[in-house]
Amino acid sequence: MLCFFVASLESAFVVHAAQDSQGETIKCTYTAKKTWDHVGTQYTCVIDEYAIVDSPNQKFLQAPDPEVKVLVMGYNINVKYLPANTGDVFPNLIALFARNASIEAIYKKNFDGLQNLQYIHLGSNKIRKIANDTFRDLVSLRWLMLGMKKLL
Repeated sequence: MLCFFVASLESAFVVHAAQDSQGETIKCTYTAKKTWDHVGTQYTCVIDEYAIVDSPNQKFLQAPDPEVKVLVMGYNINVKYLPANTGDVFPNLIALFARNASIEAIYKKNFDGLQNLQYIHLGSNKIRKIANDTFRDLVSLRWLMLGMKKLL
């Protein structure tokens, strides 16, 4: 079993979480250079456990950041969907870790523009729907984890 745990934290700075009253937007809580198993030391965007992603149309509210290679938004029961514009904001993403959240559905739009994405960890969620062709355009995908809980 592959594991992705933080091995070191080199530098970090806080970016305030941004969310409007309808929960329409989301932003990195903080970004940092972190070392991960299998992907090495990469600039990482972390969405903290207080962020709410409760709509399949929710989007990131930040300017594109091609330096971010890893997105972490797991261990948060308030994350029910992946943001709709991840590829627009993080075009060079190689890993997305959203395990132990409450993700209910996965759509193709969640991965549009992510041709470099190699690792997806969505284990221990509440996935009820995976849209047709969701992973079709992920030509670099090497590892996909959906297990650890029954897909409903």
